[in-house]
Amino acid sequence: MLSSCAAIAGLSAAGEDLQDAGFEVHDLLLDGDDSVYADLERSDGATEVEHFEQAAAIIWDHLDDEAQQAEIRLRSPDDTDEIVTYSAAELQQIHERTGT
Repeated sequence: MLSSCAAIAGLSAAGEDLQDAGFEVHDLLLDGDDSVYADLERSDGATEVEHFEQAAAIIWDHLDDEAQQAEIRLRSPDDTDEIVTYSAAELQQIHERTGT
């Protein structure tokens, strides 16, 4: 029960920080396999690597104990959405590199 409460709190905090960083959060969830799914959109429609990494660092900051991977979808205005999946090791490296 405590771990599910921690996961819910982590998802909520991550969602708030993603919004503060300029992302619209369409969906953010942790599935039973310890995988985070984030469906996001930036108001400027950007889907650059640095935006994926910014989102990944925020997710890892709040869900490092729960997430073994994260699948991040960035919606694009021209319907060419990009999806990137990061392992826990990649999430940790991005978090350390960006200092988020």
